[in-house]
Order: sequence, then C-alpha cells, then structure tokens
Amino acid sequence: MAAVNCKLTQPFALAMFVAACGAAEPSLTHTDVFVSGRDGYHTYRIPALEAAPGGSLIAFAEARKHNADDPGFGKQDIDLVFRRSTNNGASWSPMTVLEDPGELWSAANPATVVDRTNGRLWVFYLRSRPGCSTDTSRPGTDDMQTRACWSADHGLSWTEPRPGITVTPVMCAIERFTSQAGGDDRGRLLWTGPKGPERRRLVLRTSEDEGKPFTKERLISDDYAAYSDVTLLKDRTVGILWERGVDHGYQFITFTRLNREWLDPRSP
Repeated sequence: MAAVNCKLTQPFALAMFVAACGAAEPSLTHTDVFVSGRDGYHTYRIPALEAAPGGSLIAFAEARKHNADDPGFGKQDIDLVFRRSTNNGASWSPMTVLEDPGELWSAANPATVVDRTNGRLWVFYLRSRPGCSTDTSRPGTDDMQTRACWSADHGLSWTEPRPGITVTPVMCAIERFTSQAGGDDRGRLLWTGPKGPERRRLVLRTSEDEGKPFTKERLISDDYAAYSDVTLLKDRTVGILWERGVDHGYQFITFTRLNREWLDPRSP
C-alpha cells in the first residue's frame, strides 16, 4: 500500500486530509436539554446523565414546579423528568415525567448506574413528603425515602418505583475515559465540576495515574455552573450534563459533547 502524503496543497483538500491522515479536529458543542420556565416548571436542577447499553443517552433532572427551592423548603413540588437522545446528544426526545409523587411532594437527587450483567439501567432518587427535607425528616418514618426503578429497553419504559439503598447528593462527576487494559495508550479518568470562585467556571480535569492526582485541566465554560454528570458515548466522545446559568441563576441544563482531540490537544 502506498504511503499517504499528508501535505496540503489546496484549501478544499482539508476534508480529504483529515480522512486520509486519521486526524480529527478538536470539538466542543453545547445543547440546552432543559430550560427553566418551559413545560410548566419554574426551574430544572440536579442533572444526571447515563449512556444506556446500545448507546442511547438518558438525561434526568429535577423539575421544580413553583420556585427554585430545594425539597422541603416553602411551597415546593418537584417531579423527576428525563429526555432521551439516540444521536449522541444532537437532538432530544420530548420531556417525560418519570415520577410525580403527588401535590407538594418531591422526587429529587437522581443518580444512575448500568448493571453490565443484564443491561438494566437503574435510577436512584429521593422521595420526600410535603415540607420534609433531609434536615427535617424523622428517622423511622416515610418523610424522606430512597426509591429506585429500572429500564430494560434503554429508557423507553420503566418499572414501578421500589424502596432503594446509601445514595449521596450529586455534586460532581467522575468517569473512566480510556484504559490500558482495554487497548488504549494510557488510562484516563475524567472529573467535572465548578472551579470557582463559587459556582462558576465548569472545568474538566484528567488523571492519567488512577486519580493521583487530576493534573490536566480544561475550561468548558466560564458561565455560572453547579451540579454536573459525565458519561462516555458510543462513539468514544464524552457527554457532560450540567447546570448552566447567568448571574447566579439556574436557567439551563446543558448537554456538552467533546472529543479526545479537544481534551488532549496534540503539540504543534
């Protein structure tokens, strides 16, 4: 097989150059998945993102009906909602309510996991009575419950909620991106969260030594940023679902997609 000459001689040859040389341009795209004030809800918060077996993406969020307050504070009613994407986050299905626990009840703090032994996608979350929060709920009562349900068809249908298990609040996110055991050049762990000061400047940090420490950092957005979640897409790009706002607000839950070339730019 003849060697490929990667020298560019004409501007229009760029696409052929990329294909022939196996290179990819750095890519970072943003798509707002949930927008506060739409579909009958005041605010969307606390995103969770999972890549189901087969590659579908499922984005979860708290849909806060009356105001932006957390569960148990003031007059609050929170439903758990989700949207699906089958094209790596380029477009999303209409919003679906996974659970509406009742007037002034809350379904909150989603966290996801995929059982690789059977392909089930699980979502764990909190269900709280009207006026009850994690601070005021009484031990031994149903003031604050952990619930769980699962889907065996990539998020199209779900089981009825059941009592769950030791779930922690979603604050930041961590995901394995590459693995030497899987044939990659090195192992990479990804972490996302706001760098600050305060809840601002969402960054992605990379560790190439199993988390000791996360030395490489790239800025995703300078906007107001709070909770985030991260997953690996079927085409080996990275998807991030995060809270984005303007001037300390929670106006958007945004999906960001980036590739390895953006994450780790090659030296000139």
